[in-house]
Amino acid sequence: MFKTIALLDEDEMLGIEMTTRERIALMEKRGLLDGDRWQDIREVRNNFAHEYPDEDAETAANLNAAWQHAPVVLSVARAVAEYLRNKHGIVA
Repeated sequence: MFKTIALLDEDEMLGIEMTTRERIALMEKRGLLDGDRWQDIREVRNNFAHEYPDEDAETAANLNAAWQHAPVVLSVARAVAEYLRNKHGIVA
């Protein structure tokens, strides 16, 4: 979703892509998220991507971490929807 916003706002162009960190910084500049907290959320996501099903304690820890971040993710989703509606007339 951040890439779409960057493209719509013409901060990024097809074929000349920003890095994920640059997009996060841009979203923070737009007031849509806190960059440090979003990096923490990305770490939790990455832990899931590299998790193995037989590691029950690690799976439980990752699920608990994801649950703790859920309010932030929902808040960012609401902020993004409002931003797209107000700036681009896009209703999600």
